[in-house]
Amino acid sequence: MGPDWVARAAAGAVNDPRARWMLRQSRDVRRSYALEVHGKPDEDRLAERWMLLQPDVVRRSYIEHVLDKQGVRPRRGSRAA
Repeated sequence: MGPDWVARAAAGAVNDPRARWMLRQSRDVRRSYALEVHGKPDEDRLAERWMLLQPDVVRRSYIEHVLDKQGVRPRRGSRAA
């Protein structure tokens, strides 16, 4: 939850795309995640819930910088059965 410049500098030193993405977010976004998700029981479910409740700009940034980089994003127009 440090200052933005510290988090951005740290982002360059990590290999995990999710951690790198989070470190590049605003302090408010990082703080929200830390308070609502990090280190809590059932962290994976809480992280999913947290992401779904974020503004479009945050969710789209995650898609662009994490999911698209991993080739995980489903094709547009495909629907779950």
